[in-house]
Amino acid sequence: MKLRSVFVAALALGATLLHAADKKIVMIAGPVSHPPLMHEFKAGSMLLQKRLDVIPGLKTVLITNGWPTKMVEGKRVDDNSVFEGADAVFIYSDGGANHIAVQKDRLAVLGALAQKGVGIGMAHYAVE
Repeated sequence: MKLRSVFVAALALGATLLHAADKKIVMIAGPVSHPPLMHEFKAGSMLLQKRLDVIPGLKTVLITNGWPTKMVEGKRVDDNSVFEGADAVFIYSDGGANHIAVQKDRLAVLGALAQKGVGIGMAHYAVE
């Protein structure tokens, strides 16, 4: 009887996972700030993305070289549209005064995402 209960529970859990909504993680690799082979934000983020992409139901979006931007009328501006539908944001970069999240209104953007329940994660000196 116990084996049957375990089987039914596992089957129910498996069915739930199969029908779970896809999750989206936006990963931002900071700009180059050190010599080659030191603090490789892009390479580290690409490696993490490769490992995450094998998880069913998980979609990763990798932005390299800092905050997402686009060209508008010949000027580079922030492109926050990448965060639409995000379940989590992960930033791997330098911190302090050069932290990519403390420029312009980016903290407000991240704060609004957090208020909606979007997870916010940092790695390396981005935790400062």
